Order: sequence, then C-alpha cells, then structure tokens
Amino acid sequence: MILQIVETETGEPLPNTKLYLFYLFEDGRGEVVRAVTDAGGRLGVAMLQTPFRGLNMFVTAEGHVPKVTSWGFGRAMPAEYTMKLERGVTIGGIVVDEAQQPIAGAKIEFENAGNDNTLSENIQFGPDTPAVTDATGRWSCKMIPKQFTAISLILTHPEHAETKATIQPQAPEATNSIIMMVAGFSVGGMVQDSNGNPIAGAKVREVRLNSEGERSVTNDAAGTFEFKNMKAGELTLS
Repeated sequence: MILQIVETETGEPLPNTKLYLFYLFEDGRGEVVRAVTDAGGRLGVAMLQTPFRGLNMFVTAEGHVPKVTSWGFGRAMPAEYTMKLERGVTIGGIVVDEAQQPIAGAKIEFENAGNDNTLSENIQFGPDTPAVTDATGRWSCKMIPKQFTAISLILTHPEHAETKATIQPQAPEATNSIIMMVAGFSVGGMVQDSNGNPIAGAKVREVRLNSEGERSVTNDAAGTFEFKNMKAGELTLS
C-alpha cells in the first residue's frame, strides 16, 4: 500500500512522520514495524498476508494531532491511502519533586477517550507520542487537538510514584503547568508453595481494572519480590 500523509489545513506533505505498524496474528500476539515517511510524505506499507489477520497503524507527526487506523477485521487494505493530520495546539510546563526541584527524565503519556469503531480513523496518542522532561524538568507537546477541553496525563519516573494530572489546553497556564511527583512506596513479599518453600521465577503482577499500565516483576531464587515507587492506596497482586 502506498501511504501518503498530508496536513489537513494546507494539503502539504508531512515528511519524517513516524509510523508504528502493529501486525496482528490470529492469537492476538503481534509484530511491530517502525518506519518514517520520505521527503514527499510517502511510505510503502506491506499488505496484510498470512499469518497476519490485522494491522493497527499509529501515525505521529511533530506539531500535528496523532491518529490510528486499522485494516483487517472485515476492512480490506487499499492499494493507496491518504491520511490528513490537523495541526495541534501546545501544552507544557515543568515537573518537580516535593522539594520543588526539577525532575529530569520523567515520561509523560497522554490519554484520550476510547476509539469509535464506526470511524475509519481515530485520534490516538500512540507509542511515539510520549514526552520526556529535559535536564531542567521542562517538557512540551504540540499535538493536542484544538477541540479538546481537557487532556489527561500519566507521569512515570524510576524514583517517583506514578502521577496523574489533567491540563486544559485553552487555559492561560497550559504551556507553563507545574506538576509535582512524590516519592513512591515499596511493596514486597515472598512466593511460597503450600509447604512454605520458596518458589523461584514466579511472575507477580499488579492488577488494574483495565490492565493498562500494569507492572510486573519476577521473583528471585529465594522467592522474594519487590515493587518500587508505587503510589499510595490499595494494591492487588496476582
């Protein structure tokens, strides 16, 4: 399939657009292919064929609203396809710790409402959209849809608890927000059999309602495990 990516407002091609192609097997597993468009905003995408049954294509261009589209599952891939990306608005700010010191290397992911299966394309903040704070704790994202009244953020860092925040893109402080991450808690234990003997190599998983963002660890030879930098609250393990 010949893919063409253009800007909605001008029709101009978008070079260096990132593509995250997730080809799905029958059993739900998948294979990832990463690629970028050429100077003319074009890219050749491999057609679906055995053993794949579907393709989810995540499209990310700097300064534009990211999208996802899918083929298979009753929707055939065309020989040519054009996707239009709208210009986004900018949000940003600084991430600090409890002492108001900047946190470098914090990962910021963006959440939007679930996809509408009746649409061929949906707004989706895919694998290439997260922002990372710089040495001064600052970050920015230029991909927020103009029509969004609010956008949810999930912040993670190896030395701090997962943090959630909401930004209103039209608010005066949207480009200079301050988000604080607190130190996390450690949760540990041991996996044993019915006789009280340690079981090595067991996978311990944090259980969440929608499974997104779940963490897992594998215990050691003594059967012990530890989750670090967890946020306060009730925790369910499996």
